[in-house]
Amino acid sequence: MTRKLKRIDKRREKRKHALYEGIEICYNDEILSEYLEVVSRKKFKKYNFDMDEIKGAIDDIKETGYLVIPSKSDVYFADESDRIFYDTAIASGATLVTGNIKHYPSDKPFIMTASEYVRLREQDT
Repeated sequence: MTRKLKRIDKRREKRKHALYEGIEICYNDEILSEYLEVVSRKKFKKYNFDMDEIKGAIDDIKETGYLVIPSKSDVYFADESDRIFYDTAIASGATLVTGNIKHYPSDKPFIMTASEYVRLREQDT
């Protein structure tokens, strides 16, 4: 048990360091609940996620991120659970990085895939 805790502590420090590398995470409790719900889905069981690691990452986000309480937009979403991500990005002025880009309005330059975001950050350095 002690060995596992030491390994988790090292991973947690790496995550926290990554959070401070010029990336500011904006979140709210609804987003964090959505993350937990999604990684707990049956279709993701094959990835064997370590829930202690997931919960540790969420704790790190709460510790280092910015809590945002957005207003509800009037944009249509086929999946209402996507709205909170959009509304949080709007309220905070943040970039919304998503793997579900087709779920969001296509005319918004602040919405991008992870690869687009990485490319943009590389251009800035």
